[in-house]
Amino acid sequence: MTRLFVDDVSPNESIIRLDRQNSHYLTKVLRLTDNDRVTVFDGSGREYICSLSFLEEVPFLKVIETLRSDRVPYKKIVILQGLLKGKKMDLLVQKLSETGVSEVIPVITERSQVRSTSKTERWTKIAKESSRQCGRTDVLEISGPLKFEEAVDRISDRYQSSLKIVFYEGGGGTLSSLETDISSSEEVVVFIGPEGGFSEHEIGILRNSGFHIVGLAGFILRAETASIVASGIIQYIISK
Repeated sequence: MTRLFVDDVSPNESIIRLDRQNSHYLTKVLRLTDNDRVTVFDGSGREYICSLSFLEEVPFLKVIETLRSDRVPYKKIVILQGLLKGKKMDLLVQKLSETGVSEVIPVITERSQVRSTSKTERWTKIAKESSRQCGRTDVLEISGPLKFEEAVDRISDRYQSSLKIVFYEGGGGTLSSLETDISSSEEVVVFIGPEGGFSEHEIGILRNSGFHIVGLAGFILRAETASIVASGIIQYIISK
């Protein structure tokens, strides 16, 4: 059945109005017709089973059934990602959404080759499309971008009791040594550097802020690869 994201659906409404983009997608791209079924999700964990209808050729959806879905991440995983250049962040947002990450915070670090961005809205759109495709009923949150110090302060304020991990090619422990902590923590925060990695100064700040310094697989991975691999391993540990 076709899945569609619609912002701010009221659980008490019997009709869902469609914006121009969703109307075009259903009627022109998918070529759905009267009474075809559509599943709507709004990022809240609810799904709405609907039928497509028309009023003077204007499409809208009639709600048939409201469901509370369990297709949401098992545990909150927050990825702090050193801001990447080109379209790497596009791919990263898509894949982290598919692997059940709850929030991505792009961070401008000492070695970030990109120092600013206006793509947050674009990444949010990619996250919504990824949720539609992979069956999530929530949407990956995109925050920031933040400067390194701002990101560390935010994590210290918002996630005081969370398990905090930074992946660093310069050594440290192993992710397997934190398996028990990952399983028992309500939230896991992971920091991945940009293309140039972290500076020793930044690693010192993170260590003093309670981050566990770990390596990953014994290899030096590309930044976008490291985030995807790390989130996948963490999800595996959580679901065991």
